[in-house]
Amino acid sequence: MADLTYNTVSKCLANFDFERIHAMMVAVDWKWSLGSRPEDYKVPTVADLRDCAERLLYAAVRDRGTVGTGGFEASYTVTHERGKLRLMFVAFQNVEYYSW
Repeated sequence: MADLTYNTVSKCLANFDFERIHAMMVAVDWKWSLGSRPEDYKVPTVADLRDCAERLLYAAVRDRGTVGTGGFEASYTVTHERGKLRLMFVAFQNVEYYSW
């Protein structure tokens, strides 16, 4: 299972456009806290984005669910006995209202 998880996470990361996300974050000055000092509050690098996404993907597999931070959302679901790993970057709020 470990090799399958590693391969799936690797494919997910390889097919994600981190440069595009980075360009958007620079354009809107979207900063992350990358440490405890005020100067550590900055737009993350492409490497920071990739590292965060990788940690989230493994956490989603481990927890068998959805995890997210900093705009990223990683989810693991099982459908028809097959695992599905998904990585998204959510840049804007999505609100749904239900009436009951």
